[in-house]
Amino acid sequence: MQIKIDKEAAQIIDLINRGIQCWTDAGKLLAKNMDEDPEFIEKICDFCKDISPEALYRLEQVGRGQLHPTLLLNDTPGVRRLRRLPYSLQKKHATEPLTVIISGGETLEIDVRNLTPGQAAQVFTRDSIRTPAEQRAFIEDRAVMCQVASTGGLPYRIVGKTLVVLTGCKFTTSDLAGIIARIEA
Repeated sequence: MQIKIDKEAAQIIDLINRGIQCWTDAGKLLAKNMDEDPEFIEKICDFCKDISPEALYRLEQVGRGQLHPTLLLNDTPGVRRLRRLPYSLQKKHATEPLTVIISGGETLEIDVRNLTPGQAAQVFTRDSIRTPAEQRAFIEDRAVMCQVASTGGLPYRIVGKTLVVLTGCKFTTSDLAGIIARIEA
């Protein structure tokens, strides 16, 4: 039974890989025709209602070498963010794990397909991958924001007779006088 499953799994994977090659070929042909006729996508959609313009724009990106074709197979938070990055990073992290800082400062190597939404936000900026140092700063910033939220939105808290400033802020003299009065009360 196991041999049959392994054989069929290998056959499925082979068919998917051939499909990916077909996507790449279709994308190249689509990009070529788009260069000649900017309305080409609309014409295809008129001819075949099952194909959406969004799918064709993705194929065009594959054909132009802007989107790694294997990233079309997955829609997890990490993959969605990786699609926005340059092709060289897409290609690298389609197969290599990303370094992710976890609580306590430890690092893990995690496949992009396995990132949680929070980890994806931590690892990726709008147009790059954060370094471990940048991830630590991101985590710190989030912690400060949580502290600010827990103080009712104030950028500071009072601990005994001490003013703890949680984030960058400005105080007027009357603000400071009010804070001092609260501390001394």
